Amino acid sequence: MNIKLSVVSIFKLVAETQSKASFIIKMIA
Repeated sequence: MNIKLSVVSIFKLVAETQSKASFIIKMIA
């Protein structure tokens, strides 16, 4: 359970980072 939870939180963090990155790219472009 604990491993699953950390995988989910890492996935959310990566998704959030990609979302911010694409937002910044849209602002620049």
